Amino acid sequence: MDINELEKIVRGLAEEQIPVLGVVGVVGSTEEGAVDSIDKIIALRDELMKDGIYYYVHVDAAYGGYGRAIFLDEDNNFILTKIYKMFTKNTGLQREKRTHFKRSV
Repeated sequence: MDINELEKIVRGLAEEQIPVLGVVGVVGSTEEGAVDSIDKIIALRDELMKDGIYYYVHVDAAYGGYGRAIFLDEDNNFILTKIYKMFTKNTGLQREKRTHFKRSV
């Protein structure tokens, strides 16, 4: 997520008096492994609060379990602790357990 673009959009909507209910950051999309900077989304929210603008932050952590293995060190310790430290001020977190070879009918 481009944090500068997010700020432009949120400020623009606030000027038009259109409420922003929330911003959804992604931590690990199943298909591409994309990770948004949740700490920057929250820092922006904290800055905008000074101007009376607030939004709910939801984190969609829908990483496919099969991808987790590439983030383990040789002792099977998870090496992405920095990402989890970003979750100290978010207001919502979603983690999905997925069945990867399930077929939709």
